[in-house]
Amino acid sequence: MKKNKKRLIITGITLGALSKFLTNPKLEGKLDIGKWYKVSPDGGVNADGSKWHGLIKAQDTSKILIYFYGGGLSIDSFTASYDMDYLQDGFYYAKRPLDGLEHFGITSSNHDNPFKDYTILLIPYATGDMHVGNNEYHYKDVLGSEKVLYHYGYSNFIKYMDMVLKYLKDTKRVVIAGYSAGGFAVSMLMPVVRKKYFPGVLDFSLLIDASLLITDKWSSILKDVWNSPEDIRNIVKSDNLILDSIKNVKDKYPNTKVMFVCSNKDNILTKYQNYLDNGEFETTSKATSVFESNLKSFLREYSKLEGCYYYIWNNNLGLNDKVTQHTIIASPQFYIAKYNNKETVSTWVSNIINDEVVENIDVED
Repeated sequence: MKKNKKRLIITGITLGALSKFLTNPKLEGKLDIGKWYKVSPDGGVNADGSKWHGLIKAQDTSKILIYFYGGGLSIDSFTASYDMDYLQDGFYYAKRPLDGLEHFGITSSNHDNPFKDYTILLIPYATGDMHVGNNEYHYKDVLGSEKVLYHYGYSNFIKYMDMVLKYLKDTKRVVIAGYSAGGFAVSMLMPVVRKKYFPGVLDFSLLIDASLLITDKWSSILKDVWNSPEDIRNIVKSDNLILDSIKNVKDKYPNTKVMFVCSNKDNILTKYQNYLDNGEFETTSKATSVFESNLKSFLREYSKLEGCYYYIWNNNLGLNDKVTQHTIIASPQFYIAKYNNKETVSTWVSNIINDEVVENIDVED
């Protein structure tokens, strides 16, 4: 990878600054229904070593939504050298104010949101490892200083789940959702979620939003940088991590329903793919064409899998005509906007989860 100092934001979230002014009470014993709580497991760590916490809102415990935030990637010493905050671009969040975004999109209480009455397990993200790392990554930054990046996304998640499991009674349905880097976690972590925490639940659905990056470096990243558990490292069979992880889920649990959502010229994925390919974090006509080609190739293989559906949409939001918006489930567009003269993404998702007849939706339909 060419050492290019250009940086990226992979979340697609523009409301992050609000979370600096919003906090939730710490979970200590009893949960009040419909109220957000901060879950702070011992040893929960952000990339910079600061304390990590998750969130929970208890409602109908028969229906669980596990939701993984996105927030960048660190895959080597160069990317590790450039973290980001809400006012500065970079490759990943080393820490972040975690409260506030839970009131938007798929975790909102809006009456049009089909998940408004679910119990929500929310997994914020500031570890640069797609929630699957378990490593103290020692490196020299671009100035030659010795540094440590805590890739503890997997460890954080397991400790969080161990804490909240006692509040989850009589669960009949589990939906795992995530956007951007968090979308990769959805399919990579589903097997451990089902086996370890919900072995008796048969109704599982996965919702993956804007998660597609192609590189032959996944094996080395998972092993040497993130030190992911062996069962996760073994998922990698090709340069397409999201396809490999979905296939792994379908091999182990063929009745799992899988939904993939993405805009057709995703601005952040296009730039990051260009960085992976050429060391250049910018949108060019060639880079856009590469992403579109990668997406079409992925969909051809993905659509061969039974019980796997896709919704490809188009909204440039004034960015320019070359690229489209990154992610949708974290914004009100999830349950408001209709694309391709079809239903909203939320309606489409709800229909699949409830075993109603659906069709794949493509921007070109």
